[in-house]
Amino acid sequence: MAKLTVSRICLAIMVCAFTFASASSQHPTPPEIRAIDDAISRRDIPHADFLIAKYLGASFEKGETLKSHNRLLPYFKRHPGWAPTHFISGKYSSEFIDFFSRGSWSIWGDASRSNNSRHSKILIEEGTYGNKAVVIWGTPSYRNWYVLNDPGPSLLTVIGSEDTRVVFEQKNKGGSWEYCKRNTMNREGTIQYIWEPEFIDLDNDGGRELLIRYNVMMADGYRQILDIYDISSFCRPELLRTFIGIHGIATHHRNSIVVSDETSLDGKAILSQDRQKFRSFRLEKGKFIKISETLEDNFLWKSDWTKRVKAVAEKMKRKDL
Repeated sequence: MAKLTVSRICLAIMVCAFTFASASSQHPTPPEIRAIDDAISRRDIPHADFLIAKYLGASFEKGETLKSHNRLLPYFKRHPGWAPTHFISGKYSSEFIDFFSRGSWSIWGDASRSNNSRHSKILIEEGTYGNKAVVIWGTPSYRNWYVLNDPGPSLLTVIGSEDTRVVFEQKNKGGSWEYCKRNTMNREGTIQYIWEPEFIDLDNDGGRELLIRYNVMMADGYRQILDIYDISSFCRPELLRTFIGIHGIATHHRNSIVVSDETSLDGKAILSQDRQKFRSFRLEKGKFIKISETLEDNFLWKSDWTKRVKAVAEKMKRKDL
């Protein structure tokens, strides 16, 4: 993923008026942007968000995110979501903030992604195992966020998912996919990012569990959620447990579950918490048993945050053996 720092996002916002005015006098407005303009003018915000998600998703695939974002800024300012209602810590690394913003654009894919314009739905992710499939559909929602920096906040564009549906499908004898179950994922709030659903044998019993991992927006950041299902009866999935990492992670490393929450040793305020409390769990006889715990530096402050998470998970796994 190409890096887009917070400072570059802010610069784009400050110079946009000049850039857009100059460009629009020389080049006609693309039809995709005219459609967004029309939807906002008609106050058809769900359709506007659908078009915005498709446009920014395609720009991510093409590597043109900054240019495309600049083009949309005048229309964002007319959108009800322009006034921020959420914020995120400016102490987080630019790499993580980049993921939080442009990562949310990436889930909407390019123009070829399956979608339903009538219901403003776009296919976000899918996972398959044998003759089984889990497909996730979402409804895009534009939000402007504050990044709380010193001396003043900057702005961040996030395209989340509302009314998100998990559809369970299996192949029939003719080889076609048939729907057999549908669940909703928005019981915790608007989703910022969703990973590909995974089928993992967590307890080494020969049967696989279904793991669905996603970030949910909170007023002061996010919580990462990992839903784990027993799919021994695939069309009647049973939710075994939901793990939640507040400003942290909830994932798996091999067949262990790893969860972390932001914290501190000396009662620091929520935006300044400099530690992560990690716990690992193992599935045994239908129950999740906590097997280890460790306190680490806050990986969200680091440029190599994904590598640090993997390193901690591997260290905890070695302790568990």
